[in-house]
Amino acid sequence: MWPALFMILSLSSLAAAGPGNPAAPAGTAGTARSAPDSAGAGRSAPAGTAAHRATPRASGNAFLQVGGPAGAHVLIKGKEVGRLPLGGPLALAPGDYLVEGELGGYAPFHEEMDFENPGEQVLLQLRLIPLHRRDALFYSLVLAGLGENYVGRPVLGYALSAAEVGGVVAAIGGQLLYTNHRNDYLVLYDAYRHAVSDADVASRRAEAQDAWNKMRNAQSLRNTGLLVAAGSVVVGMLDSWLRFPSIEAGPGATAAAAGAGAGAELAERADPIAAPSAHVACTLRF
Repeated sequence: MWPALFMILSLSSLAAAGPGNPAAPAGTAGTARSAPDSAGAGRSAPAGTAAHRATPRASGNAFLQVGGPAGAHVLIKGKEVGRLPLGGPLALAPGDYLVEGELGGYAPFHEEMDFENPGEQVLLQLRLIPLHRRDALFYSLVLAGLGENYVGRPVLGYALSAAEVGGVVAAIGGQLLYTNHRNDYLVLYDAYRHAVSDADVASRRAEAQDAWNKMRNAQSLRNTGLLVAAGSVVVGMLDSWLRFPSIEAGPGATAAAAGAGAGAELAERADPIAAPSAHVACTLRF
């Protein structure tokens, strides 16, 4: 009787469990698994992957975002990297960099920057100052070539400056020589007038003539130096007026577009005024 009762209880337990519902293995209760499909859906990303893509701080580079007038040329260590607006931040290895901005009609922009920490993010605003024709003329009048340096033509500017300085030096030297030879000529001419014998007259006359020739040569050197110096000033003023660079873009800052995964906001360096603002300037001239 007892064996039959035991068999009946065993059959009842199997019927209650039912087919297709096996008991879960020990230790796996409450864990849900998602079956991965062919595209990889349902797989969990490795730890840290999302954070690495969201912010560039995990990279070993520093990031520089440049803003300024549209069309301005951006140069890093003398090499052009593009024109504003750039497509995104520039990835730079930690170190010292010279950042330059150039645009026709504006004074060049220069900024020394030092990136010390990997992942550092900096916003640099190119504040380009418009050039003025009257300033170029005034500088050319003060010294030939200064106007050309002002508008961004240093080679011609240095050549004109050297020509004016050389002309002034030659004019001063010629004037000093002219004065000395003139004094010598006056003395020799007076001796020639008071000569008695024919031999003495001929000798004094030859000496006076030589002093006269030297005096004329010194006078020519002085006049040539003055002409060169004055001509350099005139050429510099005409060049500054006629070849004054036109403005390639209107004033106003155009921020560079941020690239994908730029991360947190960039901290601005060298110019704390990143938002649109009013600027007041005072110029003193003497």
